[in-house]
This record gives sequence, structure tokens and C-alpha cells, in this order.
Amino acid sequence: MAALIKVDKVSKWFSPAKKVVDDVSFEVEEGETLILLGTSGGGKTTTLRMINRLIETSKGDIYINGSNISGQSPEILRRGIGYVLQSGGLFPHYTVAQNIGIVPSLLGWKPARIEERTTILLQKLKLDPQEYRNVYPAQLSGGQQQRVGLARALAADQPVLLMDEPFGALDPITRVQVRRDFLSLDEWNRRTVIMVTHDVQEAFEMADRICLMHEGKVQQWGKPVDLLFQPANAWVKSFFDENRFQLELSALTIAEVWPLYKEDSRLSSASVIPTNGRVNSSIRSSGSLWSALEMASASPDGSVRITYDLAGQRHTERDSGKQEHSERVLNREDILSAYQNYKTSTHG
Repeated sequence: MAALIKVDKVSKWFSPAKKVVDDVSFEVEEGETLILLGTSGGGKTTTLRMINRLIETSKGDIYINGSNISGQSPEILRRGIGYVLQSGGLFPHYTVAQNIGIVPSLLGWKPARIEERTTILLQKLKLDPQEYRNVYPAQLSGGQQQRVGLARALAADQPVLLMDEPFGALDPITRVQVRRDFLSLDEWNRRTVIMVTHDVQEAFEMADRICLMHEGKVQQWGKPVDLLFQPANAWVKSFFDENRFQLELSALTIAEVWPLYKEDSRLSSASVIPTNGRVNSSIRSSGSLWSALEMASASPDGSVRITYDLAGQRHTERDSGKQEHSERVLNREDILSAYQNYKTSTHG
């Protein structure tokens, strides 16, 4: 699949003494979420802002849909890209509805269409349109302001969404709630997203791929599981060490280790579920090992039902026409054993 966004050997310096971004390259496919992760001052936000030309590159090229963005006016470019700031970035003298409708208005949408779109997005982001449409940002909580900022970024239905620490200014509880509500939106699944975050857990929850940056350089770029199990250098390995166990379980899907469930005779309770079997919790094989472990730990019987079907298969298996569908009941020990077997069999 051709990349929708391509960053090619891009550098940025504000003085000759130091490059803030140094020869950065990565690609993002249509519908993919790429997370820019790394240390403070690593060049993540500068890289993001060069994609919509809030900051101009010093060297290198950026392409969207095959077109070099340097050939477009910044204003026209930005109208085709949703953008979310850490603080929401709302205009204080505009109402909620006016803030959400800014870009659709610039694109020439009719007022009735803007009103309808605003109502839909407020409802989806759990803000009552009747109550919040005509209030001003100063009358909103931090979480409410961020929800409005997200709605504004989605309002014109642009195919590309840039997000700069969108949940970073929120308290931990509000942060999780707003993030989960946002991830549940259909609009999220239709976007190509590049997002900056310092939160490693957040990155692993949201990313298809991660671009890990340090001191302006890309240290590694790839799927979360690759960064964990195949680190490019010692710095990459050490970056994840503090939370490695949970991250590895979060990055691995059940489908990726499913053969180990079926083939390892040491798995004590991995058996086909009888017709009248009762298991309190269930999860599809596209879910993470961490989610399965949490569900098994919380279940009264200490087990979880795993359903393996087409939704959890790799593309090669779906394309082959293989129609495997089966279920197993696993307990905590089974899940941890399969995890250890995966590490041993694939990475020594």
C-alpha cells in the first residue's frame, strides 16, 4: 500500500549550532495511526508542525498523497488537515458551535450542514448540544474543552489528523475517559493519524506503528512489538525497560501467540469449550494478552474464553480462504506460559 504521508530526510535548525530535527524519515499508510514518542526536546512536536507547515523545514521533503506540501499554500494545506493541540486551542471569543464550525465555514459548507455536523460530534463526544452549543470555552472544564477541540479537528472530515499531546493537559482519570471516548468514534477509524505523546502506555494503546525519537533523530520506527522484541539499539531497549512486562503483553495479540496455545501440551486448561460451558469473560483473538490476563484475573473462575476467528487472523490467513473458528478457555497460567513460549521461540 502506498504511503499517504511521507517524511523524507527532513531536518530543522533554528541556529547553525544545533539541529532540532535531524534527517528524519518515516511513512504513514492510509488509515494508520503513527505515534511520535520519545524524550522531551526530542523533536516530536517540531516534526509534527512541519507536516502542516506551522514550522517550515530547513531541509528535506514532506509529501501528502504524493504531492510535496511545499508546493501548496499553508492555508489551503491546513484546511485539509485536522489539528488538535494539548490545550484544545479554542478561540475564547467563539462559542462551542462556532469553534467547531470554523474549518467547515472556510470550506464553504452551508450553515445547516455545519449545524448538523456540530450536533452529531457533540453527541458522540458526550456533550449535550442543547447545553453546550452556545457556551464559551471559559465556561467549560478542561476535559470538556479538549472534547470540543477534538470535535473541531474532526468537523470537516479531513482524511489526515495531527494531534500534539491531545490528552496531556488532563488529569489521569479524565485523560483515560476522553481518550477512550475518542477511540470509540467511527471518525477515528477513518483517519490517517500522526500523534505526539510522552505517555508510553497511551502510545501502545493507540499506535499501529511508533516512531521513537531522541535528540532530534529517529531511533527506531515500526510496530510496537518490533520495538520491544527487536530493539535497534541499547537506547531503544532501555527506553521501555521500566514497564516492559506490561508493554509486551499489551503489544502482543492473542492471535500472534495462538499456535502456542494449541501446540503446547503444558497448557493445563486449554480445552475446547463444551456446548453448555460457562465462562464469565470472553475476548476475541485480536485482543491483547494484557487484556486477556486482566479479564482472567477479574473473573470468579480465574479464566477467560478466547474466540479465534477471521477478525483476529493475519492478512495472509484471511487471504488464503482459511476459515478456522475455534474457542478455548485459558487461565492466567496458560496466558503467561504462552507469553514466555513466544519470547523463547521468536527471540531466544
